[in-house]
Amino acid sequence: ASEGDLLENKSLVSSLTLTKSKSADIATALEASAATAVTIDEQRDSFRPLAQGGSRLFFLLGSLAAHNHMYQFSLADFLTVFVGTVRDGAASMSSGEPFGAEQAVRLVPELQRRILLFVSRSLLKEDRLMFGLHLAHGCLPDLFRAGEWELFTGQATVAAGGAAGRPPSLPLWAPPDRAT
Repeated sequence: ASEGDLLENKSLVSSLTLTKSKSADIATALEASAATAVTIDEQRDSFRPLAQGGSRLFFLLGSLAAHNHMYQFSLADFLTVFVGTVRDGAASMSSGEPFGAEQAVRLVPELQRRILLFVSRSLLKEDRLMFGLHLAHGCLPDLFRAGEWELFTGQATVAAGGAAGRPPSLPLWAPPDRAT
């Protein structure tokens, strides 16, 4: 039970003043936290092109094992090349220049080149061209027209019935008398 004037209750007034002060500090900290979150999001988004290019390359490397089980590359090996690319790219920048989206985009071809060199050294000679083509198709699929990739990889097929009475198994370039 309270008695007397509330404003004369020194302990209550000091407690309320302290609570108000802490509330203001919390509001200031929340504003700073929101500003920091925006800055972190912007910095994270600036690395997105490099992260997307890197993940595409890593999974392209993973699919090499389907060609030959010896071609298995660890995440640690990939990260060594990736981090080296980022470190060298950051070192080549001006000292006061912040790392931004333009720098990340410029590092993607360098990462592709380094991965090509790193992996090619460990492939059998007859598989190097296959890997280069696989890398080009995986990184730049828009450069290949419809059916072109299938032709390169030997997966192209002739429509059922073939052309003008030719058996479907007979290639178009072979004369009809070669059909068996």
